Amino acid sequence: MDLKWTTLLFPPGELGRSPIGKMVAPMPSRPKNALCALHIVGVGIAMIYGCSQPARPTVSSFQIPADHSPISLEIAEDSRSTNFRVDWPPVDPSLGRSDRAAPLLSGQLVANSGRLTRRSTICLRIELTRASTDDDRLRWNRDLRFPEYDWMSRVRTWDRNEKWLWPNLPYLLRANGIERQQRYGGVDPGKGVDNDFAAIVVKPADASLATAELVTAEWHPPHGGFVDKRTIIHRAISDDLVWSIPDSRDHGTLNIWLIYADFLDYYPPPTWPIEAEFDGGILSYFTLEWRRLDDGRIKIVQCENTAPPASTGVEWPEWITQHQVGR
Repeated sequence: MDLKWTTLLFPPGELGRSPIGKMVAPMPSRPKNALCALHIVGVGIAMIYGCSQPARPTVSSFQIPADHSPISLEIAEDSRSTNFRVDWPPVDPSLGRSDRAAPLLSGQLVANSGRLTRRSTICLRIELTRASTDDDRLRWNRDLRFPEYDWMSRVRTWDRNEKWLWPNLPYLLRANGIERQQRYGGVDPGKGVDNDFAAIVVKPADASLATAELVTAEWHPPHGGFVDKRTIIHRAISDDLVWSIPDSRDHGTLNIWLIYADFLDYYPPPTWPIEAEFDGGILSYFTLEWRRLDDGRIKIVQCENTAPPASTGVEWPEWITQHQVGR
């Protein structure tokens, strides 16, 4: 088989090397779970309900400096960036936006084609950015505080003026690192699961290649930033996902999902797949069409943000057990 998937990851400092993406057979979709809360919308930066608070070390003892850089192709051939929005609750992107509230996050899917190790390659990454004015902070604090949960007031980090600090965005999204220190998530002793993370899943649409999938749940700050509980970072950059195009293929489509693994009493749009992603769901979905030109270069024909026709099919409890590092 000449299809090769890999994830080229950059080790997050003291955590060592992140897990490498691997080829796995798609698993049957899980039955729909009772969806739990998407903690990235304001759960803040601390513990899940029911967890005990460990003694917090000094901030400098668990800061992770940014050391991630985009992959540099040996020969660049084409590039396309697709802007999208992450709404909460999720909204079908085909709907009109005139009456929609400000997005939770603004996103960009960046796709580059070219040569890497002499193979035709498509590199993908997602960048998420949060609006950062004080009005936006107040909106998050007002609208996303989940007051029905009495523990919410205890899981946030406050400054000296008792103003809620912005959650460090990569800290909220990443699956790797020491729980509660280098990442928001961790094992909830009440539920017995670790599902506070965002992930990207990439699969070819070609049914003959459907046994391959690429997954990452690692997120980085911009260069020079830190990942910890108190450093305010408004931008998160995913690992670069690298697909080596089979020599026998001259065109194709990649399906791309952005998911969060824990929704709390919220549901995706009724037209979206009902299968849960762990206890969460799909935040955004894309189709990327590519074609090999007569001179051998790979052209990215289009990349569309649209409603997902199916779930990822990833068995998330198994995946996080096999791939998570640094807990």
